[in-house]
Amino acid sequence: MDEPSPQAAPPVQPIDGPVLVLGATGLVGNHLLRRLAGAGVTVHATTRSAAPPPALAALAHWHCGPAFALEDGTGPWPDLPVLASAGPLAPLPDWLERTPRSRLRRLVALGSTSEAGKRGSLDPAERALAERLHQAQDRLATLCGQRGIAWTVLRPTLIWGDGRDRNLSRLAALARRWRCLPLPTRALGGRQPIHAREVAAALVAALSSRDVHDCALDLPGGETLAYREMARRVAAAVAPPGRVVALPGLAPAARAAAALGLVPAALAAALARTREPLVFDRGPARRLLGLDDLPFRPTPADFPPP
Repeated sequence: MDEPSPQAAPPVQPIDGPVLVLGATGLVGNHLLRRLAGAGVTVHATTRSAAPPPALAALAHWHCGPAFALEDGTGPWPDLPVLASAGPLAPLPDWLERTPRSRLRRLVALGSTSEAGKRGSLDPAERALAERLHQAQDRLATLCGQRGIAWTVLRPTLIWGDGRDRNLSRLAALARRWRCLPLPTRALGGRQPIHAREVAAALVAALSSRDVHDCALDLPGGETLAYREMARRVAAAVAPPGRVVALPGLAPAARAAAALGLVPAALAAALARTREPLVFDRGPARRLLGLDDLPFRPTPADFPPP
């Protein structure tokens, strides 16, 4: 199921029909709305807030308020033929079971390569996250198969951009505050950061495609680089620029401190993971979605100060 095999999709109404976007106010959802609106697509979007952000208000027909919380909202949700979920994957199967979509024929959702990358994490919470992602994808595939919905799950790597992500923007904040980024000496594991704009482009390409359905597709960034080099470019992009400092024994010390409850287990797990090669094959995404191999070149505008 994980490897897509090009085939003729069942009859669906792709991007030329009305699209319901979940997670529309998030980092990827923001870019997705702009791409869909720019293409002239009729978009309905939801937010649990009382109103959409002013910058996005004109891009969609909005459905607002706590009733549109994905986890437990009661709607009424618009029943449209196409759905794009730019929010978390884990609650999506429950939502689909709770709110049957009689018109839905095409669904594209974001997962994460954390499903594989965090299975062996030192942090129990990260291992639980990987298991939730795995179960959610399996349940989504089953539900869509039962209801005749053509589905695609895109699994990005490190999503970054606009200073809103929880990955590289955290490194940038540390580099700005300390003027340096302390890393383990063996922080050489491969990474493939992908900008939120490119993730949004992949979602639109999948919605438009009749060759990518009933599958999960890894979505790495266009350049593979060592963790230390990725961090160096992030530190160099902040104003004033910072630098990477290698500290021998940092990862084992953090692991020991976590065992004593002195630092969060997630921090120790993150430092240990800097030496692991979390690299995924971009070939299928490039071939099936027509994506360009964009290099990782952050600038100060990508990490604005708070």
